[in-house]
Order: sequence, then structure tokens, then C-alpha cells
Amino acid sequence: MSKLSRDELKKISELSALKLNDAEIEKFSEEIGNILEHADMLSEALADQNVTITLNENILREDAAIISDNSKEILTQAPEHTNEYFVVPKIVDQG
Repeated sequence: MSKLSRDELKKISELSALKLNDAEIEKFSEEIGNILEHADMLSEALADQNVTITLNENILREDAAIISDNSKEILTQAPEHTNEYFVVPKIVDQG
């Protein structure tokens, strides 16, 4: 389908709420025809190629538990802490 008839172009223009006169219909008919021919050429070229379809695949690492005891070192970097906990300002009022 590389050529649009005048009737098809008129129908498309009506559906898209475009008001085209006869000169514009002739002009756009030729331009759209060229675009469709180019699309046909592209689809033929792509059909001739041997394309391998790849699917997206998540590559995940295995979960591994790492035991570390650097909590004291982390707490020393906090502005304020009590025992083994960070002290943070209260942001929610219960009232």
C-alpha cells in the first residue's frame, strides 16, 4: 500500500479535523505516497536481514549474607546517638 487515493486522503483529513482544499489534497497525496513507499522499502530491507531477537533478561547475583560488626564505627559518625541507636528529631506529632 504505497499510494493513497484521493478518497482515502479526504477521509483521513475529515477524521483528523483538517480542512484541505483540492490543491492540498494533491500535494499531500504525493507526499504521503512517497513516505509510504519509503516505509515499504525499509520493511523490505529489514525483512531481508537475518535479525536475532533478544529478550530482556535480568542478571542477578546470588544473595549473600555478610556479617559485619562496624555499628560502633557508624554510630561515631552520627551527630547524636544513644547506646546502639541513632537519635533523630521527632517529626510526627501525636496530638
